[in-house]
Amino acid sequence: MSWVTAHMDERIVEIAGDEGSSPGRYMQYVFDAGTGTYLRPADSEQMLAFRERGVKAAYLQAQAGAEFDADALERAWPEIWRELTRKRPEPTPEYYAVLDTGLLSRHPLLRGLIVDGTNLTTEPDGEDANGHGTMVALILAAGLTRRPRLLNVKVADGNGRATPRDLVKGIEWVRDFARRTSSPVCVNISLGCYSRRWGLFACDGTCDVCEAAVAAAGDVRVMTVAAGNEPNRTTCPAMAGLRGRADNIFAVAQLGWDRSGVGTVAMPAGMQWIPYEEDGDLTTKAPDRE
Repeated sequence: MSWVTAHMDERIVEIAGDEGSSPGRYMQYVFDAGTGTYLRPADSEQMLAFRERGVKAAYLQAQAGAEFDADALERAWPEIWRELTRKRPEPTPEYYAVLDTGLLSRHPLLRGLIVDGTNLTTEPDGEDANGHGTMVALILAAGLTRRPRLLNVKVADGNGRATPRDLVKGIEWVRDFARRTSSPVCVNISLGCYSRRWGLFACDGTCDVCEAAVAAAGDVRVMTVAAGNEPNRTTCPAMAGLRGRADNIFAVAQLGWDRSGVGTVAMPAGMQWIPYEEDGDLTTKAPDRE
């Protein structure tokens, strides 16, 4: 079968819905070069409410069959919520692989969290020259109560672009890591490509990128993949999940763009970025480069 990887220029893997990205486009969200200040995600009221509903539902499910007073639970919930969401110093049992533009290792909230990784781009190292990968990692870390063990799998350059071959190599690297270490790994891929059969028909979940994801799905715990944020089109490897080729490949879209594909999961968006606070200092300066 003949495959053509298609996007606006028919060849490139890009950040979902972000063709023509300029170098360092997302860096402004994680680092203010003018003041030397690192930034972090700030939860909106919408996101806080969304998260609390999810945690409460999980808590109630865990308590299924137990006898408790609903009114008493409501009164006790604020304290239960604080305990369930309290940040703890110990690391997560899982590894979290971020296949993206690299990670800004000097960011205060990422120091000591990056435990392994690989650089599949032509850039000299795994540092993030775009900002998007760092954004993803910071949002991920903010949603966990323990310190995540991050795998920095750099597949895209400072322009936010990659080749399908490098994306496949990145997925294969994660699969090999999971096998080699016998460790649970959660995977995030916030980019993708539009593959076509014979250059005419949309991918049915069997292109090279989708096949790599399906092959890795048996070795990782879960794989969340950008669906593309564009109406009537779904990126690869998200298409593999939408076609039901693996139960643990989830296609995710921004709220309001759930037309990207049947089965797409829509999540609230609109997160703000504020200065990172450390010991009461709202302007944590960047360390001098050696």
